[in-house]
Amino acid sequence: MLPAPTSPKSPDLPSVACPRVARVALGLLSALVLVAMAVPERSLRGAGRGAQADEDRHPAYEIKAMYLRNFAMFTSWPREAFGSSRAPLVVAVVGRDPFGPLLEKHLGQRVVGTRKVELRRYTNLDELGPAHMVFLGEMSADERDAVLERYAVVHTLVIGEETGLALNGGTINFYFERDRVRFEINPAAAKRAELVISSQLLKLARVIREEVQR
Repeated sequence: MLPAPTSPKSPDLPSVACPRVARVALGLLSALVLVAMAVPERSLRGAGRGAQADEDRHPAYEIKAMYLRNFAMFTSWPREAFGSSRAPLVVAVVGRDPFGPLLEKHLGQRVVGTRKVELRRYTNLDELGPAHMVFLGEMSADERDAVLERYAVVHTLVIGEETGLALNGGTINFYFERDRVRFEINPAAAKRAELVISSQLLKLARVIREEVQR
């Protein structure tokens, strides 16, 4: 049985807190990085509309949906980010959803640590609610900036797929390298949100360092 928290600032234990679980989870994540299927870069931005576009986009977003679950497993939130010990881990997509049913497949009805995952989708920015993980879908630059501002002062892991996002308010950003899906992490952004990202996850990412202003 896990000991009771000694302070309200104690981090919520991630699902990889147990060493054996951690080894298994890390092995699966490493395998995902190594065998991520090669996909054309146009699948990152979409190939237009219609059935063919969905088919072209599917391989990349299948991988990204799997990554999202791993990001949740290797991140710790402060306990005050949850209303209670039974509160779910809320994962939201804001803007146009590129995943379709893939999120339900890889995250829906799943348990991360001791918390059930609850999926939400917001297309109307006026209806934005609390979330522990937010994926930025297709939206205008002004809408993106508004979303980043909304989640800047809360315990939210902000994820996207836009060049420069990790240096402009995002925490994790997907990119393509040699036609493979990769991700980069800004540890400073995670620290500002009071999130703890596992060093094991950082080892698999391209780490973005913010320049110190003099």
